[in-house]
Amino acid sequence: MLRVRIGGLVFEDFPSDLSQGFVISPNGWSGWDEGVDVRRDEKVRPVSHGAFDAVGYLGARVVTIAGNIIASSPVDLEHMRARLTGLLADGSTGRLVVDSDMGSTWADVRLASRTSVKVSGASGMEAEFQISFWAPDMRKYGETRTFTGPTASAYHYGNFPASPVIEVTGSMASGYTVASQGRSFIVSQALTSGHTHRIDMRSGWLFLDGVLQTGAVSQARTFQIPPGAPATVAFTPVSGSGVMSVKVTDTYV
Repeated sequence: MLRVRIGGLVFEDFPSDLSQGFVISPNGWSGWDEGVDVRRDEKVRPVSHGAFDAVGYLGARVVTIAGNIIASSPVDLEHMRARLTGLLADGSTGRLVVDSDMGSTWADVRLASRTSVKVSGASGMEAEFQISFWAPDMRKYGETRTFTGPTASAYHYGNFPASPVIEVTGSMASGYTVASQGRSFIVSQALTSGHTHRIDMRSGWLFLDGVLQTGAVSQARTFQIPPGAPATVAFTPVSGSGVMSVKVTDTYV
């Protein structure tokens, strides 16, 4: 089973409505289940074999859907074609959600290239189409789990390191530390009851009630939750007391 949803449109490998729909052809789904290109700044070794070691980084993801539009009338076909060619045409971002036998995963995408629609057959009720999406963040995301406590054993079911979001509430006049795998994130800003700190471990940013804070972190050593094994996240107030929750999303490439 394959179903792809974006911008109110649904693409299926077998349509739930046989009279109309966007039907993915047998070889019309690509770029989602494969890996992505790797890039690195390579510097060759002079007068020697090989190159100097350099970290490789994954590039953006391009996802392509090709198949057929089936309509109940020529007018409906024109309407469906207009909806497809207008999808993300203004340069905006949309959320691509993929439902399969493994569950649901998603990524935020933009239009990658010209959308193609060609009417096929004499009935005026069928057309061939192809549309491509560009995901600047090549990761695919799934279910989000929340772990709480002064010490939380956080995990996820993806295959790529996941950046957690930490939320802290309580009353701590001198701040606190969140640590995992030998890395400590130290917040020096006081937190009072009724307010919430949110730490985005991907960016290292700290938010107070949704507002970005500056000068509130004395040490921003971010950490990730690895795939395949739980990681312990510890919360330690300098004084006072608080509650920590760790939100981790299944992360895939």
